[in-house]
Amino acid sequence: MSSSATLGWMRSPQEAVRDAAASVRGGFLKALSASLVVNLLILTPTLYMLQLYERVLYSMNGLTLAAVSLLAALLLACMGLADRWRGAWQTSAASDFQQRLQGPLFQAGWRAALAGGRSEGPHRQRDLASVRQFLAGPGFAGLLDLPWTPVYVAVTWLLHPVLGASVLVFAVLQALLAWKGHGLSLQPAAALQTVVIEEAASTGRMFRQSEAAAAMGMAPGLRGQWLQRHRRSLAATQRTQVLANRLTALSKTLRYLQQSAALGIGAWLAVRGEISAGAMIAGTVLTTRALAPIDAVVTVWKDLLAAVAALGRIDASLRAAPAGAPELTEHEVPAGEALTLDEVSAWVPGVERPILRGISLTLAPGQVHALVGPSGAGKSTLARLLAGAWPCAFGGVWRPSLSLGLGYLPQEVVLFPGTVAENIARLGPPQGDAVVAAARRVGLHEQILRLPKGYDTVVGEGGHPLSGGLCQRIGLARALFGDPPLVILDEPAAHLDEAGERVLEAVLADLRQAGRTVLIVTHARPLLRVADRILILDQGQIVADERPAPGPLTSASPC
Repeated sequence: MSSSATLGWMRSPQEAVRDAAASVRGGFLKALSASLVVNLLILTPTLYMLQLYERVLYSMNGLTLAAVSLLAALLLACMGLADRWRGAWQTSAASDFQQRLQGPLFQAGWRAALAGGRSEGPHRQRDLASVRQFLAGPGFAGLLDLPWTPVYVAVTWLLHPVLGASVLVFAVLQALLAWKGHGLSLQPAAALQTVVIEEAASTGRMFRQSEAAAAMGMAPGLRGQWLQRHRRSLAATQRTQVLANRLTALSKTLRYLQQSAALGIGAWLAVRGEISAGAMIAGTVLTTRALAPIDAVVTVWKDLLAAVAALGRIDASLRAAPAGAPELTEHEVPAGEALTLDEVSAWVPGVERPILRGISLTLAPGQVHALVGPSGAGKSTLARLLAGAWPCAFGGVWRPSLSLGLGYLPQEVVLFPGTVAENIARLGPPQGDAVVAAARRVGLHEQILRLPKGYDTVVGEGGHPLSGGLCQRIGLARALFGDPPLVILDEPAAHLDEAGERVLEAVLADLRQAGRTVLIVTHARPLLRVADRILILDQGQIVADERPAPGPLTSASPC
């Protein structure tokens, strides 16, 4: 990625679309200039035909024919070269537009995913790809040709004012058709896009829940819901397609009518002796060429509306962050000092009531802090905030230096496409000894060796299937990789059997003895006996801070 594109990551999201458009304006102006050359030189066949009728057939001179033909061939070659440059500049500008926006858009989607809007990022990236495809395609090339329609009208007018007037009339009719098509297509196109997105999202959720649905006999009900949504989507698609076909049919009829009318008017003028036969044919060609850009716009109108709507969604996504909202103020303190929160609140975008309200908390190193509370109290949100994975918050955080990294186990462990070793190493450079040490620490080494390719077994989406407990332990090994000074574990006992829970207790004891700062979010009572401190969270606030008496616990080896 170029340095200028990289700067897009640091620009204000509200200005990203405007900046991207301004930065590629030069490329599209070059394409527009090339379009001028193409549209001027495309008159070559018309002029060539006039010369044949007016000069060659009149003089019957073969040398004149050769000279005129050679000049026409040279001009057409120049037209082809200009058309090639136009396509190259247009494609380059479209790709640069996508490149400059994909960074800020990825960042906005990432923040939306952290705040719970997991489908926002992929949808907007697809929107950006569709905008780039339109800008680089023939539809936008037709828009570049549109400014030269008056040139063709003027040239036709020079042949005869009646021919020019007829072109002008048909141009107005085509423009009215395009304007009317915009009014008729705008709402159905927007409704279709909404229905399609809803259907895709609901279908994805349905297949992700297929196991529970099959076990509880819910498949017929889900299939019925899917059929209802699919029928709505199909009906919206049919309405949009019928309208598009109607507009295309009207445009095609108008185009054929224009061609016949131009030929008829030219013949009438030739019969009256006001123009020659060559001018009659040339006028017909010029009339067709003058209306071709307008006809191209009508033909790709649906694609144009889709690109405009996609660009609107991209802009809305980049503007989603509230302007001037207070942000979390982070301070770095020396390694080994306590992690401190001062009046920290957190919320979900669009929801007025905050999830966390005025949390003030100090987590000392060398202790295991347990966070408990009822469901929906905000425990996972607090864990994600401490891990730096919650974007919408304000207050103050004094965090120890994390040059050695941070260990975090989310409530839902997801393995990324790659090998077991790559997942444990956080997709970083291979460090065999460190990966094995992290696996041994959670009692996972022997189980990994039993996999088809050991540490080189590919897991994640499309990879070797793993049990929930094995995924949980790999996630725990990933959190402990590199021996980070701060470890945050959200429901670490989920999917673990009794042996796994004993290993987890031993890991927590080892972390405490090593002087690490540990926070666990848990509902598992056995883990509370490991805790030096129990924090009770309810309705977004710390309502109790208990320090139980230490119980007997040995730091036995997990393996």
